[in-house]
Amino acid sequence: EELDVQPLVTTGQIAAAVLQILRTEDQIAYLRYASAIKNYADEEDFEAEAVLVRNDQLRRSQDGA
Repeated sequence: EELDVQPLVTTGQIAAAVLQILRTEDQIAYLRYASAIKNYADEEDFEAEAVLVRNDQLRRSQDGA
């Protein structure tokens, strides 16, 4: 019996998809996961990412108001 051929999905693609979902659903989980996946060079990189997430959250809340 032959197995169906399915396209190869890389761990990088999976990580990117998870990050995309977490960024809108759970910002803390996003930052924790991103810190493991993105291998920030230092705390400034992490802080910059946190600022971007916070700005996105503020923008979304303003758009919804």
